[in-house]
Amino acid sequence: MLFKVAGSANPVNSSSVRVTGTNSLTGQVNSGQFCGTGTNYTLYFAARFNRRFASEGTWTGAGVTPGSSTC
Repeated sequence: MLFKVAGSANPVNSSSVRVTGTNSLTGQVNSGQFCGTGTNYTLYFAARFNRRFASEGTWTGAGVTPGSSTC
C-alpha cells in the first residue's frame, strides 16, 4: 500500500510519515490555499491495519529506501 503525502492540487509545505508498529503508521501534511483562502492547515492521520506489514520502506523524489520507517 502506498500513502502519498506530498503533491496535491494545492501546494504542500511539508509532510511526514512514520511507521509506528508492525501494522500501523502516523503522519501529517501541511498545505493550504484551499479555494484561494490564503490560509494553511495541517492534516494529521493515523492508520492501523488488521495484518502485519510484510515489509516497509519510504519513497521520496530521490527514490525508494527499503527498510526505512520515517520520511
